[in-house]
Amino acid sequence: MTQKLATAQAATGAGTPVGPKLHKEYGVAQVEITGVATVNIEGRVDGAAPWVVITTLTSSDAVSVALMTQIRSNVTSFTSGVVNAWLED
Repeated sequence: MTQKLATAQAATGAGTPVGPKLHKEYGVAQVEITGVATVNIEGRVDGAAPWVVITTLTSSDAVSVALMTQIRSNVTSFTSGVVNAWLED
């Protein structure tokens, strides 16, 4: 199942967390960066736990990620363009 982590985001900031729907160890995060930005894919094992960086992307790419209870995208640096991000679990 594919879930959106960011839709045409044009500023720094974290997206809304999603919870993977399938019970697998790994999924795929895909990020599209149309300009210049840095995007962290972050996760945590519990709603009270701190966010940890799973991977960092500075260009459009798809990467394998460990699936955690909650996952979000976080644009930590933004200069231009937009950011779209998806999680396939």
